[in-house]
Amino acid sequence: MGTHAISTMVDAVLVAAPLCALAVGLLSWLRARNKANPARAVGKSLLDVATVASTAPILAVTLAIGAGAHTEVSLVPFADMFGSQALSTTWLYQNLGNMALFAPLGALAPLAFAQRLAAWWRVGAVAMGLSVTIETCQYLMQIGRAVSVDDVLLNTAGALVGAACTWPWWRPTGQGAGERTGAAAGAVAPRS
Repeated sequence: MGTHAISTMVDAVLVAAPLCALAVGLLSWLRARNKANPARAVGKSLLDVATVASTAPILAVTLAIGAGAHTEVSLVPFADMFGSQALSTTWLYQNLGNMALFAPLGALAPLAFAQRLAAWWRVGAVAMGLSVTIETCQYLMQIGRAVSVDDVLLNTAGALVGAACTWPWWRPTGQGAGERTGAAAGAVAPRS
């Protein structure tokens, strides 16, 4: 990564941080105004803004103009994952990078949207839907990026790994009508 890329990232953070702080403040104020506990309002607002902000790196990395002259399409599952470059540095960078890109979204989404996303299949469906949308945009925009079904699989796997990291805080409990632990129930620590 060159100094220009690092400089661009620093600039983006310097612009995004105050905007995120403003969004957290506004959401917290609105929630507190609606009779929510102020501490809980700030916590929920932070979680909501962090979840939305976790999509910014995904979009920045995947929709940037690629180095290639044309867009390549690979619709054969596992062809890129286990192709000729298996276990090379490029292979590790591509595969682990695709997973790492979606891990924050997978970790934060079930916490922020516990009533709707507190299930493995839902986290996977949201990640897959976002990934398919990105791959479709890459193809339609012809930005010189490789469009691959393996990217969708790896992005989805990364979101599920992220969800596994926060699972103790959003997992369903018991047989009851939607009882939840953690963020959905207002707890701070996972249950043992």
